[in-house]
Amino acid sequence: MDALNQKIDELNVECRKIDLLKKFEEKTGVKSIHGVLGGACIITGFVFIGVFAQMLANFAGCIYPLYKSIKSLQSPQVNDDKQWLTYWTVYGLFMIFDDMSWFITSYLPSYYLIKMIFLIWLYAPTTNGAVLLYNTVVKDLFAQYSRKIDKFLVQLFGESKQLAEEIKEKSTDRRTLNKIDDTIRPRSTSARDENIAGEGSHSEPAVGSLSKEDPQVVPNKKED
Repeated sequence: MDALNQKIDELNVECRKIDLLKKFEEKTGVKSIHGVLGGACIITGFVFIGVFAQMLANFAGCIYPLYKSIKSLQSPQVNDDKQWLTYWTVYGLFMIFDDMSWFITSYLPSYYLIKMIFLIWLYAPTTNGAVLLYNTVVKDLFAQYSRKIDKFLVQLFGESKQLAEEIKEKSTDRRTLNKIDDTIRPRSTSARDENIAGEGSHSEPAVGSLSKEDPQVVPNKKED
């Protein structure tokens, strides 16, 4: 019992480092860790009965790690950066499989509760499961397949760069052809208009010449 109380006091000290929980303890007189545990029980109850289960599970896996990650970036220490970078690495790998687990949720109603507990286990200071999974699983897999992945990425980005350069060259040539076409088109249009105007002037009938033609003289008939 003494060991449990000692662990609760240690967690309460950690909770008091958060300004919001510290103010909560000062105003209510309730220990910060008790407020956290009470809120965790309420959230767990909602997840268990399926009310906003997916949102609350993701909330539990992101909010506290996000806060601690920002704090670690602002601190001069390096160990906390490595700790939270390890968490986000394991979290990202887990979310890849989580997106494909839609068929599990239909057969396992308590899936989101298990997911929430698992995410808390990953970053909880007492368990630090992310470091454990990284050292036992992710590290070995990365060492085994990292060279193949690097080779694939180099080939992929190399071909993408070459394709982008070809598209750029073709687009540049197309723009050049459009400029040349736009430059030539007005001249050809004006020349065509002049030709049409010239043909029209020659094709008009000479009205004056018709009026000057001599009338035909009809011979007088001889009188009988």
